[in-house]
Amino acid sequence: MTGDGTDRVEARFPAEQPLWVLAASDGTVLCARHAQAGLVVLSWTTRHELVAGVAEIADRAPHLFADHQPEQRTFVALLETAGRLHARLRVDGYVVEDASPWNAEQHRINEPR
Repeated sequence: MTGDGTDRVEARFPAEQPLWVLAASDGTVLCARHAQAGLVVLSWTTRHELVAGVAEIADRAPHLFADHQPEQRTFVALLETAGRLHARLRVDGYVVEDASPWNAEQHRINEPR
């Protein structure tokens, strides 16, 4: 446990690791406002995790889910997208910290509370 109230875990994702996102027909991806992390790009490691994650948040904004379809994008592409949006990448229940597209082999991620 760290002093900021989050659990830290180490994870390794290859740059080409496919992750699931919800994307609109114009190519935009679903983001959310996280209480501690701020704006995050939502992603999931498996289709099963995506379904479970959407079930948790769909009641808050069901119209968004009608406009977005599951799609796979690479880990490094999503890091770049998050960077362009001045957001962070959320993978399943974790928020990536200190990540850069030039060092995509290992990143520390925080579990939001």
